Amino acid sequence: MLKVVIIDNTLRNKALYEKIFNLDRDVELVDVVDNFNDLKVVLSTKKVELLAINSNLIPNDEMIRFKEISKEFSLNLMILNSRITFNEEEKVKEQLQKVKEYFYGECSIINEDNIVAIASSTGGPKALQEIIPKLPSSLNAIVLIVQHMPASFTAGFAERLNSISAISVKEAVNGEKLINGTAYIAPGDYHMLIKEKNGDLFVELTKGEKYKGVRPAADILMESVSGINKYKKMGIVLTGMGSDGAVGIESLKKTGAHNIAQDEKTSTIFGMPKAAIDTGCIDEVLPLENIWRNIILKVGCKNGYRY
Repeated sequence: MLKVVIIDNTLRNKALYEKIFNLDRDVELVDVVDNFNDLKVVLSTKKVELLAINSNLIPNDEMIRFKEISKEFSLNLMILNSRITFNEEEKVKEQLQKVKEYFYGECSIINEDNIVAIASSTGGPKALQEIIPKLPSSLNAIVLIVQHMPASFTAGFAERLNSISAISVKEAVNGEKLINGTAYIAPGDYHMLIKEKNGDLFVELTKGEKYKGVRPAADILMESVSGINKYKKMGIVLTGMGSDGAVGIESLKKTGAHNIAQDEKTSTIFGMPKAAIDTGCIDEVLPLENIWRNIILKVGCKNGYRY
């Protein structure tokens, strides 16, 4: 049975989430707390496996503290949806299904290390907000993202994604070691490459010439990932103008990667996905709403559960 603590600071939401969690026989609701200090008291006396946090009502600085304590106590983290009110039975049932799917759904334990490399441009921020927040904190992969975006916007975009996601999301820093279960966004105006040293992976940011008119370029990221040994790889090309990602997808395919392109119907602009498909190196063309599920299916989760 999954032991859960809910963190929410409104009476309305507390009562609603207590109802949802108590309906699930596979979930034990250990406590509902208001804040970080109350959580520390609970953790000192009771076994907890999952923190379910309503991030829309938690300040960003406190959200960072929750993520830190989840790592300290080896807890899993899930972000709750706050847009449900009393007397909406269908929405309560829908939220219960999400709780069961995200928190207690079975997930393969895949022993290989995994890298997921994502190319994204026009329409990409919205697409990434449909994918990244649905990935569990137990995801068995390093996620690398090139989103074509001005330099002044990538840090804020990473912070926004981090605030609504269970996995950690950050703007990549030159020389930092890559950690499983974390998504790294290439800073605007820098190419992001991955280097291997003594079995660990590190970020290398460069001001090399623009490639196909863009910097960062997904092709450059994906080609660097292709040179990493002992990792299973997945390449994903999302909505965007141009053809960035197509060369990288070809390079990844030569290493046995599983490659995905977003379909035309759900793409804002189909240029990048179409260019990738035209290489013949795409394994699946999927609507946006199915891509996160495919990532979980292919890379697995560290503990066998999607929470």
